[in-house]
Amino acid sequence: MGKRIEWVDLAKGIAILAVIMGHETSGFIKFLIFSFHMPIFFILSGYTSRQRTSVIAVKNTSKKLIKKVLVPAFITVTLVNFQWLFLGKITFKEIFYYIFGGLFWGSASGGPHGHPTIGFMWFLVVFFWAKLLYELISLYVDDRGQIIFWGIMSLVFIKVKQLQFLPQSFDLVSVAILFMIMGHIIRKDQLIMKCNDIYLLFWIFIWLILLQFGNWIDMGERFYYGGIICVVTACIASFCIMMLSDSLSKLNSMNVLIFLGQNTLLLLCIHYADMYDLLIKHINHLPAISNAAFRLVEDLLIFMLFIYFRQWLNRRRKNSEV
Repeated sequence: MGKRIEWVDLAKGIAILAVIMGHETSGFIKFLIFSFHMPIFFILSGYTSRQRTSVIAVKNTSKKLIKKVLVPAFITVTLVNFQWLFLGKITFKEIFYYIFGGLFWGSASGGPHGHPTIGFMWFLVVFFWAKLLYELISLYVDDRGQIIFWGIMSLVFIKVKQLQFLPQSFDLVSVAILFMIMGHIIRKDQLIMKCNDIYLLFWIFIWLILLQFGNWIDMGERFYYGGIICVVTACIASFCIMMLSDSLSKLNSMNVLIFLGQNTLLLLCIHYADMYDLLIKHINHLPAISNAAFRLVEDLLIFMLFIYFRQWLNRRRKNSEV
């Protein structure tokens, strides 16, 4: 396993906090968060990806992705559906339909025909296919060729989504791969190292201008505000967060964010299974920003308890081996 890049973990930490808060915010703050909070994960994956040299290497990647991505998605979706069963939202006869039907579609939204959904877990399904296809096709096609191919496919799928979402959210995979390619280009051309604070301020200015014209993306819901320009906005916004994270990583006080960034998968699963919408949101009647802060605190507390419990189990296991 390669050495972790601290500023990448820091960027992931910022992004996962934005994910948690973004689902409860509104107005300009929501647009600001949504302009980068999911795309940046795909971009950072492309940044850290290593060039595969054989189909066997890609096959090994697929095995790791099934274990580290699809299995947690299945467990979390199953847990959430049993929560719904316990609360009387669905019946026992329906639970397998919602679990396996939801995983088949892999979507946050029911689409034009109202199929089962899996909420935030759509990201893990799309990430699996995007990562796998990007590494496989990279064996035969360079970044320029992939940009052309997946760019055309993205335009087609943006139109398709108006009629029918595709199984496994496959209409989102092409957009995700474009983001991964952008991450690979950023690393290959060493753009983070070449940029200084003046460049950062310039690109933040461009980001905010684009947002003022309503260019932002909600991948899970298939909302592309501004068309292809919202994809450009997402790349610029993510690049700004990456540059900012690179600067902040030099400070000693960023360890908590870095740790959160190393555990984004766990936090995303907790966020989906926290039952906030079912039990708390409809009771507290707080303003959007207060709801966002409340949910962030709840998810972080669950996360801390889980980490503590995992460490306790590890200590018990080590003591039993002595």
